[in-house]
Amino acid sequence: MAQAINTLQRRADGVRQLMPGHTWLSIQYLRGAAAMLVVLFHARDKESWLFNPLEWFGAGAHGVDIFFVISGFVMYVAARDETIGRFYARRFARIAPLYWLMTVLAVALHCLRTGDGFSRLNLVRSIAFIPFFNPSFQGKIWPLLVPGWTLQFEVFFYVLFGLALLIRRPLLLVWLVLPLLVLLGHLFPMNNALWQVYTSPLLLEFAAGLLVGWAISVFDFSRMALFLPIGIVALLSSDLFLVPHLRYIGVAAVAIVVGALGVEDSGRLPSWRLMKWLGDASFSLYLVHAPIIDLCGIWWRTLGLSGPMQFVSFVLVSVGVSLCAGFATHRWIERPLLRWLNHTTPVLMSR
Repeated sequence: MAQAINTLQRRADGVRQLMPGHTWLSIQYLRGAAAMLVVLFHARDKESWLFNPLEWFGAGAHGVDIFFVISGFVMYVAARDETIGRFYARRFARIAPLYWLMTVLAVALHCLRTGDGFSRLNLVRSIAFIPFFNPSFQGKIWPLLVPGWTLQFEVFFYVLFGLALLIRRPLLLVWLVLPLLVLLGHLFPMNNALWQVYTSPLLLEFAAGLLVGWAISVFDFSRMALFLPIGIVALLSSDLFLVPHLRYIGVAAVAIVVGALGVEDSGRLPSWRLMKWLGDASFSLYLVHAPIIDLCGIWWRTLGLSGPMQFVSFVLVSVGVSLCAGFATHRWIERPLLRWLNHTTPVLMSR
C-alpha cells in the first residue's frame, strides 16, 4: 500500500517537473467552445425587435460554468507551486489590462450611442472587480462591461488561491473556505452584492476544477472520455429540467472537463488548429463580443428584415464579426500587452 502511494506521489511530482510548460490541448479546445457558447447565447438573446425561435434555449450561458471549472483546474496544474507575488502578478497581467481597456471602450461607445453619462463610482467598482447592483441592468450584479461579471468571481477565487499558496496547501484551504462561504450564504441570505457573489454556489465550480487538477496528476484519466458526451448532453438539455444550478449544470460542466481530459489522456484527441486558435483568443472574444453584438443589433434594426431571415442573418453576422474582433483583439492587443507586461515587470514575475 505504501509503495502504491509513493508511486502515485512520484507521478504527481513528475507531471510538474517534467512538463512545467505543458499545455492541455483539450482545455484550450474547451475554452474556445465555452466562449462560442456564450457568444451564441448573447446573439440569440431576447430583443423586442428580433424574431427569435430560440429565445427559450439559454444553455449557451453555461459556457461560463465550463470556464469556472477550467480556471480551478489550471490554477492547480500550473500555479500550485508559485509564490504569492508571482501568482498575483501573472493573474493581474492576464486579465486586468485588457478588461480595463474593453470597459473604457464599452463606456465610450455607450455614451456616444445614447448621449447618456455614466456613474464614475460604478466605473471604479467595475475596474476594481467590486460587485454592485447595476441600475442600468435592472439591478443585476453586473459591471459596466457586462461579461465582466464572471471576473468578479475569478478575482475572488484568485485572491483566495493566492493566500492558500502561503501555506502551500491550496487544495485544502480552498475546499475548506468555499463550501463554508456557500453554506453561510444559504443560511444567512442578504441583499448585498458582495455577499451574494462571495457566497454564491458558483464558487464551488472553481473548487471542483481544483479537484480535477489534483486527480489528473494522480490518476489515469484515459477511461474518463465517456464523461464528455454525457456532460455535453446534460449541459445542452439543462433548460428542459427544473433542477438547481449546482446539482445539474455544475456537475455537467465538471463532466465535460473530465471527459475532454480523458480523451486527451487516451491519445485520441485530434489536432485542430482552428480550435487551438479559438482557445488562445477565448478571453478576448469573451470580452469584445457583447458590445459587438449590440452594435450589430443597432444596424440590423434598420434593415427592415423579419422572420427567420432576420434571425439567421443577424446571428451569422454578429457571431462572425465577434469572432473577427476577438481574433484581432487577441493578435494585436492582448498578446502585445502580455509581452509588454512580462518585459516591464520582470521582478514581480520572477518572485
